[in-house]
Amino acid sequence: MDQISHLRFGVLGPVTVLRDGADTPVTAAMPRALLTALLLGANRPVSVERLVAGLWGEAPPRNASASLHNHVHRLRRHLGPGGRERLRGTSAGYVLEIRDGELDLPVFAELHERGRRARQARDWEGVVEALSAMLALWRGEPASDVDHPVLEEMERERLREMRVQALDWRAEAELRLGRHAEVIADLRAAVAAHPLAEMFAVHLMLALHRSGRDTEALEVFRQTRAVLREELGVSPGPVLTDVNRGILERDPRLGWSAAVPGAVAAPRGSMSGSGGRSGRATAQPADQPADLPSGQATDPPSGSPSEPLSKPPSKPRTAGPPPGVRVPRTLPADVVDVVGR
Repeated sequence: MDQISHLRFGVLGPVTVLRDGADTPVTAAMPRALLTALLLGANRPVSVERLVAGLWGEAPPRNASASLHNHVHRLRRHLGPGGRERLRGTSAGYVLEIRDGELDLPVFAELHERGRRARQARDWEGVVEALSAMLALWRGEPASDVDHPVLEEMERERLREMRVQALDWRAEAELRLGRHAEVIADLRAAVAAHPLAEMFAVHLMLALHRSGRDTEALEVFRQTRAVLREELGVSPGPVLTDVNRGILERDPRLGWSAAVPGAVAAPRGSMSGSGGRSGRATAQPADQPADLPSGQATDPPSGSPSEPLSKPPSKPRTAGPPPGVRVPRTLPADVVDVVGR
């Protein structure tokens, strides 16, 4: 009987190994880095050359291959009985067999995709369920206890972007479900962690406004404006500005009413949520894949004004802005869907 069938691995934070529910940390740095490299290439051969480069960089020792073999042997022992069957040597390199649900990384990606599909179908409860499960897997910076270059910075950034996007989408869904007071604490944390990602400030302002806390909502705008000017030398974008003006003018369109389930969403813009480096938007379809490029992380939330709130509401449209009206890049192409009423 395969006694290691109950293994669990985690790389979304410090690298972890659970065997039969018990934490069995890989304390030595080299085997831990080796395990990380093999987990990132799970169920595929990872070449000796790639492993050597990941463990020793551009100046490996002469005996790197022999040393790698020793680290593989130690890692097999750490995996317990059956470790040799799990971690196999092939002509193409080493393969670590990972079964469904044993590694947090593919589960993280699958839940992100499930949340994306639910959002596209306007299944807001489904969005919250999938993305809450996804975000619960995040324990911190990916492979934070691995100093060797086995996890490229580009991959770390992609995972960060997926998390920020999930935070944005979940907040949007919670607002569309009317859970305004419940999300305030989480949104304050998101604004603090990503002060230049304007859509978190938009979400927070809407949540506060709909909870009868306009003074606090306006203070969020003032603080965000100050950070944007100090850090980037820019003013807030039109969505954030319109929410602020709408609160000041008590515009009823910033209120909330129950969303209609099952309605089809029009494609919308995508805001950046790059962990505090950008809060501006780039055009991106709402059905962008889970394996998104770095720097594209979020769409406008429920309740965001789509044009100056001092103007009368526009009639529903299916494509583009009215003739002669230039839509800023931070605003969606279809202005009706994002009001969230």
